[in-house]
Order: sequence, then C-alpha cells, then structure tokens
Amino acid sequence: MTALGDHYRLSDDTHAPGTYRVVGTADGFTLLRITDEDGTRESTGEIVHVDDLAGFSSTSDPDAGIHPLHEIRNLLQGLYWSVRRFL
Repeated sequence: MTALGDHYRLSDDTHAPGTYRVVGTADGFTLLRITDEDGTRESTGEIVHVDDLAGFSSTSDPDAGIHPLHEIRNLLQGLYWSVRRFL
C-alpha cells in the first residue's frame, strides 16, 4: 500500500531521473521530484501525475542521512553570513 511520504526511484525513462516523494494519492499518484539521478537533493518543484507506479521502484528517504554535526556547521555559517553582511 502506497502512502503519502513514501519514496520511489524512477526505473525507466518516462520522466526526469531521480527520487520522487508521494504527495498525493487521489486519482492515481502525485509525485514530487526531490533528487537528481545521482541522489543529490534538489528543490525542483517538479510535479508528476501517474496512474500507477509501474515505472518506479521503492527506495529509502534521501533525507534520512542528515547528520547533526552538518546541521550545526550550517547554522554557524548562517550566523556568520548574517553578521558579515553588515561589515
């Protein structure tokens, strides 16, 4: 059973390659592309409507690999650039 938030990887060439997240299940499936074909996270806003998931294979959440140290580094860089812009 496919649920909202499930992730699928394109296994054919009918759409742009990458990982898609299920964002709708009414009248087929609405998928949002969230990575490129190499698995690099992207904010594409690309929406795909399909009747079935025949061209897709189930995959893991690409965001599951978030590391706390990377998040702290990003926060500190954001603080630095927030102050730096005024100097």
